[in-house]
Amino acid sequence: MKKRIIDEQGRIFGTISVVDVIVIILALALIAAVYAKYHVLDKTSSDAPTDEITYQVKVSSVRLIATNTLRAGDTLYSSTGTNLGVITNVDIQDAQRNVALSNGKLVKGPVENRCDVYITMKAPCMKVDGRYFVNQTYEINVNSERDLLTKYNTFRGTIVSITE
Repeated sequence: MKKRIIDEQGRIFGTISVVDVIVIILALALIAAVYAKYHVLDKTSSDAPTDEITYQVKVSSVRLIATNTLRAGDTLYSSTGTNLGVITNVDIQDAQRNVALSNGKLVKGPVENRCDVYITMKAPCMKVDGRYFVNQTYEINVNSERDLLTKYNTFRGTIVSITE
């Protein structure tokens, strides 16, 4: 008679239960996750040094009325609620975009009733292996687009510079 892989009582090869195997796998995964969090990922280390950095976010083609809700001293948050720092300066410029001429040439042209806003931020940040983490959890990098919000406004901006 052939020996079955799983018998009538739910044991593998008649020795160990399928439930026991699942519990062992879950316990090993939990141990690996805890090890990775506290020993592999430097950014979660509580003794990692933080420095204040300045970074700039560009928000393109904002309605003129919306610029009134961006003020120095306000706090900027990520879409998940992480504090990303305090606004130190808001620079408003006329919005421009590429426009095709009849000869096929592209030139910069103004966008009516819109402006580009450059928001300068100061935030506590940790630098690990060339990567910047604001408040030790939120990674920022140049040319990344982010959904951001203040107390009064929500917008999508691009990080254009980071200085230490």
